[in-house]
Amino acid sequence: MYGFSHVILHVALCKSVARLAPQTSVAVHVLLANPVRKPQVDEVLHIRRGSSERKTIEVEVPTGVYHLLLDVPEYGCSDVEFLAVLPLQDRQVYVNLAERGTTSPEPAPDIVAGTIKDGVPIYVHPTVVVFPRSVKCKGPVGAPVPGLVENESSFGAYYASIFSLKGIEDPGSRVVALRLTSASGGHHYIRIPVRFPPSPAAWASFQHFDVTMGMIDDIATKPDRTLICPHFSMTSGG
Repeated sequence: MYGFSHVILHVALCKSVARLAPQTSVAVHVLLANPVRKPQVDEVLHIRRGSSERKTIEVEVPTGVYHLLLDVPEYGCSDVEFLAVLPLQDRQVYVNLAERGTTSPEPAPDIVAGTIKDGVPIYVHPTVVVFPRSVKCKGPVGAPVPGLVENESSFGAYYASIFSLKGIEDPGSRVVALRLTSASGGHHYIRIPVRFPPSPAAWASFQHFDVTMGMIDDIATKPDRTLICPHFSMTSGG
């Protein structure tokens, strides 16, 4: 939609492939599909086992949210991920091949991602956290709920996948917030209106939430460790 982005997949080998001789060529099927299941990438690539336990695969894709399938049918290994690709932002994605049947499929996550605009200091380091629903706007925040968010960052962007937590008591609505580090080392928390837990639908939901200097200036005078609930512009999708 806004041009193509370069995605580098860092692929950890499964045990069946890791045991192969270094000179062995391995066929990897890379399928990257959009929400209407139209493949943006559908290729069989051949990688050499070599000596490294992690291999890189590079693809070019347009902006969007994708379902990624890596499959090594000859050795029974695969991995499935959802990922967001932002406009003209190179993306590093770490995936782990595993023997089929050794891992349980995870539900589709809620994905929050955004660009970090020019001028935003490096120390801001945006990360997404989840709080109990008892946390209210302008109220104090405690420790985030552990184990719900996978955060990634790269130069100029951040990405977070929010998963449900099976077996928790009262798995009702939670509070999702973007944590920004201040110059003094404190933290500001900006509420993001994401439904939680994620829908059981087969596709990941998506919220595009950029970090701008205007946002940083606006929250600079707000107290640390309280939940800020402004009306910043967001983009939803899937």
